[in-house]
Order: sequence, then structure tokens, then C-alpha cells
Amino acid sequence: MFYTELFTLCGYSEETLEKDAPRIEKTLEIAGLGPADMDRAIERLNTYFWMECEGIRKCWGIWLKQFVDLALCREEHEKVIYYTYPLEPRLGCAINCAGYYAATPEFVNIMVLGMMFGADAPYFETAELNGMTPGTGMCGANKMRLGAFLKGLNPMPDAFIVSSFYCDNEAKTDELVCHHFPGDIPRIYIDNCLSANWDEYTDMYPDVAEHRVGYFGAELRNCIAELKEKADVVVTDEHFIQARMEHAKIFLNFMRLLECMKADPMPISNNDLALFYMMASNPERRSMAEGMDAISLLVKDVEARIERGEGVTPKGAPRIGWLMAWYTDPAINAMVEEVGLAPVVAPMWWVSNRDIVKSKYDDFHDKVAETFIRGGTMHSNSALIWRIEECVKEFNLDGILWNASYACRPAAGMSMMLKKIIEENTGAPVLTLDVDIIDCRDSPIEALRTRIETYTEMLKLKKMGKERRA
Repeated sequence: MFYTELFTLCGYSEETLEKDAPRIEKTLEIAGLGPADMDRAIERLNTYFWMECEGIRKCWGIWLKQFVDLALCREEHEKVIYYTYPLEPRLGCAINCAGYYAATPEFVNIMVLGMMFGADAPYFETAELNGMTPGTGMCGANKMRLGAFLKGLNPMPDAFIVSSFYCDNEAKTDELVCHHFPGDIPRIYIDNCLSANWDEYTDMYPDVAEHRVGYFGAELRNCIAELKEKADVVVTDEHFIQARMEHAKIFLNFMRLLECMKADPMPISNNDLALFYMMASNPERRSMAEGMDAISLLVKDVEARIERGEGVTPKGAPRIGWLMAWYTDPAINAMVEEVGLAPVVAPMWWVSNRDIVKSKYDDFHDKVAETFIRGGTMHSNSALIWRIEECVKEFNLDGILWNASYACRPAAGMSMMLKKIIEENTGAPVLTLDVDIIDCRDSPIEALRTRIETYTEMLKLKKMGKERRA
């Protein structure tokens, strides 16, 4: 079997590989992936990821299994629900806990087709030929979502759950999908209230304004009701409670991994960390079942590496936070570390110990809503900026690299305001890059290297001056 070496590298046992062979072969045929693609994937994994670590291999195995599950979900499940990112993660977990299939197809495809195989460009190009015109600032994730349907990789679902509050493009993308695939597939919209007085978050933290919790909690309840009415999908209170517990276990274990990133030198690369960022923030069937084990294995190896004083960047390298890693080109993430930076955390996914407080709400939908909004990103621009400032202190950051993805209005729209306020309040220089962290065709690595090298030298000089004064 031409795929044996790759799948074995990604933690498949001989028994699992033999059992899943028909499903794997069918999926690879649908995706048009052959022997040359397997060779390229093996080379990319061994070059850019810590494949000696069992936790990393297991995590890649989870992503491959999700890729196969997604391609065959229509054949293997009675009901299929697709949701968009960033949706409240416990909602997708609850649907899966109820025995249905729920997933965010674009991110499964991005991780496997992009990060692993480097075979994502045809999907972006297909989307651009069918309504998502190049040069109009269309998100790479949304292009992957549309392209995968048009190329026949992913089957149509029984319902779409669309989060229209963070990215307005997601709702329009699913309208475009339904334009190309006309029918009676319902679109269930979930909204949120992202506007706030500038100091509301910090004045109330860790509490959240009751009207915001009430509004988003009601949206979650309405979504559950519409799923039953429009798609005959029944999600009970017990499923939601189970989902809260399962997601909490994964996310809190992931926070153990982020605690390890406070070590100097930085113990693991951001390519490795990126595998778990999306698993923790957007858990699906396989990550719920196997993710805890993968994270635990990785944490054990990382802690051993810290004890030995080992890392992937030099000791004393400038420590930075960034919006998030590039998700389809591991060479760019590796370059950031090669030039001498240590990107130790993505503040959008960091959870402070102060966030973990007992809720005053009895209704579990309201509890979920409160937790989701308290994270900052889903509260307001001022809340996110404040949490980045807290992250600078917590991780002793020397700077912030803000990937202001021009195709992502939430990330790009606030970039100059974020730069000004963080530099004034923390003294940490902010480098803003106009890129697309998913569709990397317009992110030439050498042009990025020039800017990041200059930024790195500036941080090094600033750090040296600070140490001399101390």
C-alpha cells in the first residue's frame, strides 16, 4: 500500500491500518492523493515537525483520521452537521456527544491538505473561479470550505450552523455554497453581541455583563431548537453537560502545554504547537476521543526536554506572542524561529488561571456563553488588547508579531489600534504583517524573512539594553 509509510509515521498501528485500509484508499482516491503526495508529506513532516515525539505522531494520526471521517461522513452517519469557526466549541462537541457527525470541514482540510501535503492551492483556485474573486479579500478558510465542496471532497450536510458574529464572511460563504448546491439544506445562524464600552471588560473581569451572557445563551438554545425542528437532530441537556466536561479536559491539558512554553529556551516549535491549538479550540470527534492522550504524551516529552535544558531556539532569544501560526505552510513558521525569534504563545488561545471561576448561572447554556465571552476575543477589541497585555506579562514577552490577515476583518481591522495601545502600555514592540495565514500563495517567504529579520535584530538590541541597565 503506497500510503503505509506515511500513516505508520503518524501513529497508525499495523492492525488499525489494515482495518481502515478500504476507508483510507477511498478517501485518497476522492482527494486525488497518490504516491508522490505521500512522499512529499513524509518529507514535510520529518523536516518541520518533532516526529520523534509520540504525542506529535499521534496528533497527526488524529488529523488524518478526521480527514478520512470527513470525506466519508455522509456514508457512515445518519446525520451530518457542519459548523463554522469560531463557533462556541462545546456546541459542536454536544452534537457529537449526541451521536451525530459534526465538524468544521475547512480546518480539517487545511491541516491535512495544507500543512501535511502542501496540496491546498487547487481548492483555493477552484473557489476563486466560482464566486470568491481573487483580490477581494476572501478568507483562505472560507475558500477552502467552498473549494472542497466544489471539488467533491466533502459531501453536503443535513444542516449548516453559521456563526455570523465574528466573521461576516462565513455566513456569505455558506450562502454561496448553497447557491452552487441548491436544495433545502437549512442554515442555522448563531449571533453574539461583540460591542462594548471600552472599559467594560476590565471593569467587570472576570464577570461578564448579564445582557451579553443572556443574549448568547439564548442563541445557543435557539440553535438547539432549530436543529431539532429543521434537521431532526436532538441535543439534550445531558449532551451539553458532557460536552462541557470533555472540552474542559482537553483545553485544561493544553494549558499545561502552554505553561511549558514559559521555559527558556523555547521547548517546541510552533509547527508542533499549531497541531494542538486548533484541536483544543475546535475539538471534533477524534480529538475528543484521542486528543487527551496525544497532549499528555507531548507534555511528558516537553517537560523532559525542559529538564535537560533543551529547546528549538537559542536560550535568551526574544520571546514573542503572535496572532497564530501559518496553517498551510510550515516553512514560514520554521523561518520565524530560524531568524532567532521564540514565538511562545498565541494570546488569542491563552487562558489565565483567573478565568477559571465558578459561574453564578444555573442554566448550562448561560454557563457556556459566559465562558466563551470571558475569553476576550469574543467580547470586544478592548478585551482582546487587554488580554494580550496580560499575556506580555505572564510570558515575559519582548514583542508581538501580529499577523493581520488582510482577508480576516476581525484580525486586520484592529491591527493599528492594537499596535499603538500595546506599545504604549507594555513597551513591547508590535510588528504588523499583512498576510493570509491560510492561503499562503501571497505570503512570499523571503519577503517575510526580510521584515522579520529586521524586527528580530531590533528586539535583540532592545533586550540587550534592558539587561545592561538591570
